[in-house]
Amino acid sequence: MFRSLLFAVLLLGILLMGACQPKAPTSLPPKDAPVVEAFSKQKGMCEGLMDWNVEASTKDWVDVSIEWVAIDTVTTQDNVKNIKLETSIDGTTLANTMKYPGSPEPFSINCDGSLIEGIGIKYALFLPPLSKGEHTITWHGVVEDDLNDGWSDYPKGTEFTFTATVMVQ
Repeated sequence: MFRSLLFAVLLLGILLMGACQPKAPTSLPPKDAPVVEAFSKQKGMCEGLMDWNVEASTKDWVDVSIEWVAIDTVTTQDNVKNIKLETSIDGTTLANTMKYPGSPEPFSINCDGSLIEGIGIKYALFLPPLSKGEHTITWHGVVEDDLNDGWSDYPKGTEFTFTATVMVQ
């Protein structure tokens, strides 16, 4: 009897602990789920900002996808092989940030009348809805070999960090 009760209490504890763990990031949110983009191409590429703020609700999935863009498909594919990227939320690194790469696709963005066009590979990653409060999402990349995207040189060891503060209401 005591052993059965102890087993039931342990099983309940394990189930409760599992329910309290945050859900893992995925490659896509559920169909029709509201989504908020955390990464701002406009602010990062056009305005040169490394930090920005985003608002979300407790029902919104958070798109933390990031994309590498270069002048053409071959350059983009060669470049991404030599970039190590980590994404974290509130200081906890997410596993497999680069697990879900998309196919190379045309990319364009208008920066104050100047059109930037190239080919991008997007690494899709979505977070389930976050709890109320302030959350910090950080993308940190390291260039592992000398790169040129067709516009700029990135020597081996170049690091870049973007940060989004997500306010969940």
